[in-house]
Amino acid sequence: MTARAQSRGGEGRRGHATSLSDAVSDPLREVTRVSPLECVAISLVVLVILCVGALAVAGSEERLAFLLYDDAYYYLGVAGHLAAGEGSTFDGVNPTNGYHPLWCGLLVLVMSMTRDPGTAVRLAAALWFLLAASAPLLLWWALRRRGSAAGALPAAALFGLQPFVALSLARPNGLETPLLALLLALFLGLFERAANHRWQVHKPSERDGHGGEPSARDAAAMSDLCTPPVVKVFLLWAAVGLVLGAVILARLDAGLLAVAAAVLLAWHGVTTWGQPGDRGAAVGATLSAVAGLTLGALVVAGPVLAWNEARFGAPMPVSGRVVAMSAAAQRSELGGALSLAHLKRRVGEGLVRLPLRAARTALGETGLSRRLWKSGMAGAALLLLACAGLVVRALRVRRLHGRLSGDALMLLAAYCVLHAGIYMAWLWTGGEARYRLYYFMPEFMLLAAAASAVAGPWLMKRLASTDVRTVAMALGFFLLTFHLSRGVSDTWRLYAAPAGAVAQSHVYGWIRRTLPPDAVLGARDAGKLGFFSGRPVVNLDGLANDQRFLAALRDSTVSDYIAASPIQYLLFGRPWVGEFDPARPWATPGLPPGVRGGARGVEGDVTVTKAVLPGQEDLPVTLARLALRPEITLREIPGAPNGWVVYRILRR
Repeated sequence: MTARAQSRGGEGRRGHATSLSDAVSDPLREVTRVSPLECVAISLVVLVILCVGALAVAGSEERLAFLLYDDAYYYLGVAGHLAAGEGSTFDGVNPTNGYHPLWCGLLVLVMSMTRDPGTAVRLAAALWFLLAASAPLLLWWALRRRGSAAGALPAAALFGLQPFVALSLARPNGLETPLLALLLALFLGLFERAANHRWQVHKPSERDGHGGEPSARDAAAMSDLCTPPVVKVFLLWAAVGLVLGAVILARLDAGLLAVAAAVLLAWHGVTTWGQPGDRGAAVGATLSAVAGLTLGALVVAGPVLAWNEARFGAPMPVSGRVVAMSAAAQRSELGGALSLAHLKRRVGEGLVRLPLRAARTALGETGLSRRLWKSGMAGAALLLLACAGLVVRALRVRRLHGRLSGDALMLLAAYCVLHAGIYMAWLWTGGEARYRLYYFMPEFMLLAAAASAVAGPWLMKRLASTDVRTVAMALGFFLLTFHLSRGVSDTWRLYAAPAGAVAQSHVYGWIRRTLPPDAVLGARDAGKLGFFSGRPVVNLDGLANDQRFLAALRDSTVSDYIAASPIQYLLFGRPWVGEFDPARPWATPGLPPGVRGGARGVEGDVTVTKAVLPGQEDLPVTLARLALRPEITLREIPGAPNGWVVYRILRR
């Protein structure tokens, strides 16, 4: 009997095995032993990532500091205040929950070890690369039960050694990405193993054909047919749920993973557990499993979600609410979610530019990636169809070895459908697309796993010789490592690498030398400024504030917020202030007609109106609104570093 026949033909009504021998004939019920060559291969993947990390951490402080995303310094800033016992705040002025708590919690340990900014950055980067090296190892473990070495090892390498996507080793973001990848892979592996756990249960009265006790083989087969004990099922899945809760704390939009896992577990329990005709017992065991999974996740993630709701008015962090608000503003501008203009924008952003951007980033600047980018909608459609076909084919391959309802790859695919669907259809606005691709790390993990599940076994069947297989594996590893090394070299070359402390140079050193020690600053992209300058910097993007600033963004009253805040200085990149002139704020282009002003004391009071697009007011307009307030004077400070403009706020 073929493996396909064993999987399908051995199922009767409601998916029960028709014979004891068929029920245990799946060759992947017992995981094959890991060979020494496989150990060497997965160790090399881990070693390469650690080597990249060592080069980054031990190299220039400036290069490392600017490789990390500005958002990473919001984490470090909050972690520093938490480590000092000053509460959850980035600027020391406003409370915030604009971060994913598990990664921030790990950084509290880093900030407890040192207060030197340069040392803290190196320690945080070392932790980041350590987690990044562990993630492909956990992915290999998660997939190996059904995929064997041929289906799991290439997935770990494809996922872990990408320079620009997935973990993005060439430009490490310093964010929660590798922690999420590690915990996601761990949960996938635990889910599959728990769903396929063999419950050693059978009735004492059951005998074999000769009147004796069932053989060990038949008893094991019976355990798959009998309803598992409700209490043990609950406890097992509660333990798995604890890991699910950790995944959610690593990134809160992983709540979609909980939805996918609960649905898949319910499907698996109803169709697999219980004897034929005993649907009630199967439903009871299923409900117990789902309840255990849910309770375990809530025990870990529930307190944080409750704190977010009680303190900030929503379970989602303010940084995520800003993203949602921006998408809502776009929908409003385009006439609503169901308007033709919005639907066209959704197709263009989510189904065309996003997949093409992801493919171009993954391939690097090559002729193929440029042609794909220029292909537009046709290329995006072919790309999406190819990805969907690859995943479907991979699931068919893995279905030969067990039910998809208990499969790690099936769970990952279900999660990615929900995750990508929500972002593509609702949340993605296209801003900073190159930097925000880390949102889609789970989708890159899925594609790596699917490609491995399809191509790995196919190649192994055609490469009969062990020596040829070894050469093929070495060649694939070399190509991936070469692609990674080129990406790292090309990217790192873009960042200056002089010796010296970042906190004493650039605009950060100028702030330390020029502005008073107790000065409160306001800025957009305030992460590095707040971390290296040694001054409180109020973030004016909404990523590390509280609900009051979120309301100001929504209502286009950021100028009112600044006027009422303790902010004394405003710092911006000079190109972003446009044609704003603090001496002639009424002449600022784009200022709505309802805002009137002139030489102070000549044209009277100021009338403020909302911006056309809520939450999206241009910076020059915000500055003009602020400067036109009768109690405010903005004065540019001379001598600011090249490319920066600094305004002092004088209040009457």
